[in-house]
Amino acid sequence: MSTGLVRELPQLIHRFGSKPETAAQILRLVQYVKLDKYDELRQLEAFEKLLEDVGKQFMNHTDSNVFKEASASLLHAQKFERLGYLTEPKVIELQDEVNSSFLNIVDDKVPILLTSNLAAGLIFRIWFLDN
Repeated sequence: MSTGLVRELPQLIHRFGSKPETAAQILRLVQYVKLDKYDELRQLEAFEKLLEDVGKQFMNHTDSNVFKEASASLLHAQKFERLGYLTEPKVIELQDEVNSSFLNIVDDKVPILLTSNLAAGLIFRIWFLDN
């Protein structure tokens, strides 16, 4: 099953990821894939692309189910230690993107007393872990 999903997930995300309902369902599928299959199949670029697609879904939707499933997918990916060197930078990149978006939204509305790292950490906990 994992081998088939490795090949089909990118197409599913691109085809059905624009609607929050279907995006959440597809992101849920990521959590059922044994992601070390990407390593076995020598599809590491495809794995990186999958992580990017999950991040894009997180950033492009406002639906809490999409946030929850994207977060769970990234947490699932972090369980595969052999792929950690690919997963961790993508998670950090997403944290930075969330941080920048947050700071752009509150710019001039709320005095920013937080450093970027503290803000990123707070946002990460709120969006990734609490959902």
